[in-house]
Amino acid sequence: MKKTLRNRPLDSSLVLINQKNYTIYGDLVITGQLIIINSTLTIKGNLSILKNPSLNEQVYIFGSSLYIDKIDASEIDIKAKDSTINVEFLGCKSIDGKADILSSGDIFISENSSVGSINAKNYKVGGNNCSEDISCFETTIICGNSNSKVIRTKKLHIGGDADFGGTTICVGYFTSNGRVTNCYGNSFKK
Repeated sequence: MKKTLRNRPLDSSLVLINQKNYTIYGDLVITGQLIIINSTLTIKGNLSILKNPSLNEQVYIFGSSLYIDKIDASEIDIKAKDSTINVEFLGCKSIDGKADILSSGDIFISENSSVGSINAKNYKVGGNNCSEDISCFETTIICGNSNSKVIRTKKLHIGGDADFGGTTICVGYFTSNGRVTNCYGNSFKK
């Protein structure tokens, strides 16, 4: 049975457990918790998550797939494990849990990022990055330290130290303010 929520604001929490094909039509604002476990959530609109100071873990995603136009969670830490997030734009405070993020637009993480794979137009991390695989059509900017296994992007800037683990780096332009290690066997393309 297909679950849908149409044109209703949600000003508290959204909890989905073992829900397949749950669809929300329109924009959604959450002031409580967003918990999605073993579910598929589609939002045909934008998702805004407002910081609730009385909650320690406000967003938790496990074993799920999300399809959302835009996620604005600029003050929120996102925990996402064994999940895939398909989004046009994602902005959050930090993300952790090795989820995969697919975006035809931009991903902005204001603090630290630890994800499985990133596939986006642009990817910017204000703090440290620990991601398995980064593929960006345009620019990747990591303001802190980076520990990534694979990076493919036109322009790459790392503000801190970078450890590439001796794996694949394919960039057109690379700058770093820190120390670069384990970058052997790589070529930089113009």
